[in-house]
Amino acid sequence: MPVIADVDGDGQAELIVNGYTQKGNVEGGYLRVFKAPAGGRWAPARKVWNQYSYTSLNVHDDLTVTQYPSSPALRLPGKNKLLGDGDDVFPFNNIFEQQTMLDEYGNELWLTPDAPHKANDVFTGWTGANGDEPEAEVTIPHGSTGERDYYANYLYSGREAVEAPTSASEDKIWSFEDGLYVRTMKAGSTVRVYSPDGILYRLQTVVAAGEMQIKLPQGIYIVTINNGASQKVMIE
Repeated sequence: MPVIADVDGDGQAELIVNGYTQKGNVEGGYLRVFKAPAGGRWAPARKVWNQYSYTSLNVHDDLTVTQYPSSPALRLPGKNKLLGDGDDVFPFNNIFEQQTMLDEYGNELWLTPDAPHKANDVFTGWTGANGDEPEAEVTIPHGSTGERDYYANYLYSGREAVEAPTSASEDKIWSFEDGLYVRTMKAGSTVRVYSPDGILYRLQTVVAAGEMQIKLPQGIYIVTINNGASQKVMIE
């Protein structure tokens, strides 16, 4: 029977199986551990599986046996957080089943920051310890120590025009008649054009530093360069 536990302390479950091979009169046993694929994540799990008829209520993480275990019939409110209706859950009413992390209502818990909310703006991702390119999800490597800073990035809604950096040597965005113009001093910069409600309309890479024109249909757009300088523009 496969066993599920966090055997290497990386905060994710592993799948452990055993078996044997036989060649002639020679037998050999093996133990194999399967992990999430590179770049993937499996749910958190306890680090113990102490016996064949395992249940999470009967053993502590240090392998001492619980003297007064909780009832496996414990009822919790579930997703709607209301106890006593059809949404209730019984997360401990099982056997041969590993326990993942739960919140106080009995729901599976993933310790990841929620997308922050800022009135009238659209969250585009986190930057900081993970790099300069916004990412909707960040992973803190196992064994990390010290502080790791992350900053929320937003796409401006267009309710107010956002000025580009004041220095003439930095990126600039503007429109004139039927054209969008950008100026950047960095070759390979990425220009993103969004609709006012945050939908990506166009993605373009600036091959050479300097000024360039991008043709767009009539309308209002939010334009960013490398997710830094941002400007609302109107194409007439």
